[in-house]
Amino acid sequence: MTPPGPICSPRRPGSEKAGGKLLSRPEHMAVLVFVSSVVLATGLIWRLESYRLHQARHQAAILANERAYTIQTSIDHVLSATYALAAMLQQGKGVIPDFERTAGWLLRFYPGAAALQLAPGGVIRQVVPLAGNEQAIGHDLLHDPERDKEALLARDSGQLMLAGPFDLRQGGRGMVGRLPVFLDQEQGQGTFWGFAIVLITFPAALAPAQLHELPERGYAYELSRRHPDSGDKQVISASTIAPFDPVNRKHGRSERPLRIDISGERLGKSVRYAISDNGPGVEEEYRRRVFRIFERLSSSSAGTGVGLAILRRISESAGGHAWLEETPGGGCRLVLELPAGDQPPPPADSAV
Repeated sequence: MTPPGPICSPRRPGSEKAGGKLLSRPEHMAVLVFVSSVVLATGLIWRLESYRLHQARHQAAILANERAYTIQTSIDHVLSATYALAAMLQQGKGVIPDFERTAGWLLRFYPGAAALQLAPGGVIRQVVPLAGNEQAIGHDLLHDPERDKEALLARDSGQLMLAGPFDLRQGGRGMVGRLPVFLDQEQGQGTFWGFAIVLITFPAALAPAQLHELPERGYAYELSRRHPDSGDKQVISASTIAPFDPVNRKHGRSERPLRIDISGERLGKSVRYAISDNGPGVEEEYRRRVFRIFERLSSSSAGTGVGLAILRRISESAGGHAWLEETPGGGCRLVLELPAGDQPPPPADSAV
């Protein structure tokens, strides 16, 4: 008997090929839809998260700018007390009668000032209040190797200089504003008399900025400066948690004296006026915003926020325009471009 041959069963044409596929057409489409949905959802989530982070950083930048601006304006207000002292010294030929009473009265108008000092010849001789500041009497500012840099710079430049922060001889940490006083200026450059000084202590000087509110709102912060000699970072105030990926804002006085320049030039049928300074400047993202009505860089500072808005409206009504730009090396420049005086004014809109 012969063995039976192989049993053959009929097959559809192409059934072998179709059976080799891992997935059928409906399953394939389901996987494709699922993968596409995941990709689209991931992209959407990424865009939403990027937008959220952008908005969060923008809000953090606004808060940082407001706090830095508040600190700067507060300190500038306190430093202006030295100009009042200098005016009285010049009027009194180097003497302020009853200095203790006069300085005590001035301190009421400068709540951020911890003390007022007079340093004839660069040596501190009078301090109000004296209690707690006795160690400052006799301090020779021009011959102190650790602190003479700012004092010498102030004397030689004739400008107010802010020094610090540093450890005070009377205890605590603070900084001082020193304004050189010159007598007989009507006869020339004048004779160096000494310094009118205002003392600012920490953390009292930072109270207007209300930095303690930032951690309560979920923000970490650090306020620091670079030492003018060593270049090392000096932390003035910081939250208990260090900032991660921080938004940085630079404000304050540098060792350069504040300088304001006013210039003008003829440009064809227009004239352009520029007012420049060497201060901290205005970030590019705020240069258009500050021209809006009631818009201010700091909501906690004085002012109404209408000055620049009125200035732009006046310039535009005269056929010109106004804008802010950065000056070389930092600082800010306000530019006004107006039609020249020998040009006819723009035609007024006719009323119907």
